[in-house]
Amino acid sequence: GTLASVRDPATGQQLLALDGRAPFGRSAPQVRRMAHLPLLLHGDAERVLLVSADRGESAAAAWASGCTTLHWLQPFARPPEWDFPPVSGHDPPTTGSERQFLAVEREPYDAIVLLPDPRAATRGALLGTVEFFRLAHARLQPDGLLCQWWDLADTDISDVKSVLAAAQHAFPFVHLLTDHPRTRRACVGVLCSSRPLLLDPADLDADLAGHVPVGDDLAAVGLDGFAVASLLAMDRGLLELFA
Repeated sequence: GTLASVRDPATGQQLLALDGRAPFGRSAPQVRRMAHLPLLLHGDAERVLLVSADRGESAAAAWASGCTTLHWLQPFARPPEWDFPPVSGHDPPTTGSERQFLAVEREPYDAIVLLPDPRAATRGALLGTVEFFRLAHARLQPDGLLCQWWDLADTDISDVKSVLAAAQHAFPFVHLLTDHPRTRRACVGVLCSSRPLLLDPADLDADLAGHVPVGDDLAAVGLDGFAVASLLAMDRGLLELFA
């Protein structure tokens, strides 16, 4: 495909466009929330794999959660002459295919988080299959968490249903996570784990208090521990009806 750098008139950000498609309308705070929420729900993610094509907001958010190792995979190569902010953390981002990266055996991750990207026409076929979910499952710790975000403005709801059905063939527990009930650009996260999630709003509030940048970002849109827990749809019967 063809890559270009374009300016989002709504946010003023420089974004990557693939074949004329760019994630217009997702603000930097929303991008950070898509890293904050799954890592907060995990509770103690030390090794994190982040797949994102943003300017670094999601990587900064992942570091703010308290992880000790962050591997940042960018699905597109960025020309070196483009002016991007400095990289957060110790390791520079890696460019490459999600499947190829996961095919290499590494120390398991506590969390794998994949943000939306401009590959709207092909992303489901690449990342929403039983094969991909099984590959991701093999790279997680027994209590690990996979969160795969989908932008509903770019994704047909039937594709999200197919992704959910595929995830349920690879993980015992699959949930739907919303970014925020009143966001301008609606996104949903497919949240997968081998163990049930045990959510206590008081514990979430304590985690937010211990990670001030995370707490500040979520408090800016009115999210405390109880509200975060309310963003998660955990009833398997309802998800099976949806899928």
